[in-house]
Amino acid sequence: MKINRYQFDSIASKTKKTIKDPIQRGEENGFYYEYLQTLEVELYQFHVEYGINGRQAMEIIQVVLLDIESLLDGEEYDYSKWEEPCYRSCADEIEMFFMPDKNVHLQKDLKKGVVLDNKFYELALKCLIRIHESVEFWTRKGGDNGYFNFIGEYIGTEILNERIPLVENEYFRD
Repeated sequence: MKINRYQFDSIASKTKKTIKDPIQRGEENGFYYEYLQTLEVELYQFHVEYGINGRQAMEIIQVVLLDIESLLDGEEYDYSKWEEPCYRSCADEIEMFFMPDKNVHLQKDLKKGVVLDNKFYELALKCLIRIHESVEFWTRKGGDNGYFNFIGEYIGTEILNERIPLVENEYFRD
């Protein structure tokens, strides 16, 4: 199915409506901290490596959200008209944190018979939506690179050595 610009741009708000308990402002430093930090460092690396700005970071997240929606509803989406050259590789990097078919190690560590449904992807969706909102806020407030200027103060140029998967513990083998 071809995705028009409105559908591409509104996937984050559409997805947020399906999440029972989204991450609220101020909740980032609790349970979700390491998960959010993993994604933020990944986006920051894309900013350094590819020179992406806030708008492009939001669009990469939108590509990932459409990929998840495609997996869940079995529909194939064509949003190539809205993708810039680095989007697919960036989206694939992010998806390795929670899509077993893109990460052999994650695949091996999951319990047998895990159903890849809405509940399985819930943590990833919550984190992606919260970061999308943050990128949107800081881009509006600080311009094209407002988000990266903001997180750059906290991340610096350090890269996390150990990245954690965006999957709840209940899905992993003991």
